[in-house]
Amino acid sequence: MNMNICLRLFLLALLAAGCTFQSDRSRPLKSPPYTAGLERHNVHLAVVFDQVIPDKPLPETVWDNPGTPWGSSSPFWDRRYSERVGFIRYYTDYFFYAKFETRVIVPFGRIFSDVLSSAASNACSSVQVAYDPAGAKRLASDGPPGMQVIVKLSRFSVVEEPKYQVNYSLDCHYQVIDRVKNVSRDYDLSRKTGPFSLEMGESAATVDEIDRRARAMAEDAATEILKNCGL
Repeated sequence: MNMNICLRLFLLALLAAGCTFQSDRSRPLKSPPYTAGLERHNVHLAVVFDQVIPDKPLPETVWDNPGTPWGSSSPFWDRRYSERVGFIRYYTDYFFYAKFETRVIVPFGRIFSDVLSSAASNACSSVQVAYDPAGAKRLASDGPPGMQVIVKLSRFSVVEEPKYQVNYSLDCHYQVIDRVKNVSRDYDLSRKTGPFSLEMGESAATVDEIDRRARAMAEDAATEILKNCGL
């Protein structure tokens, strides 16, 4: 077969298969302080965050919308993206049309743990935080706190449904141990928010909304958890 014909067939095959490009629209995660008002109490509180991924601290746990071809098996461990928020847009250029996919990156492990820790520091005179079993043991060896809350993110999900519309949902289990009153109680909370739009052109505004919605959900959950601690 003629070399020119072979080259043309090869180029046509590449065009038909499509070429994929990506654009990372994420930005560094900001950590504004907890904004909701809580009364301050003279309480020594220990906050223990259970791990969602074994042997990986909650602040380094990230979620995305795994329905996209490039999505992960959410949640996943990623130090880099645990400090970034936003989305990655994938463009596949076929011979006859272009296809767009959006992977939303939500470092909810860090957002949630930062917000709850900040809220606890506002509401309590003394706060200690642990992110793994070894840390929890160290807290116990330092002297038992007056109150302890053990928090487990049972489920957090990022769903794009319908197309370019994002929804979050949160299920959380936590145990409040009051050593002064010698009582222990278990609680569950659930939250949902959305849908909100992934605007094609306003990337900065879209990233801000991805972050704002996750932070608002974390603040609402933190407020409920601390109120059930009697704070």
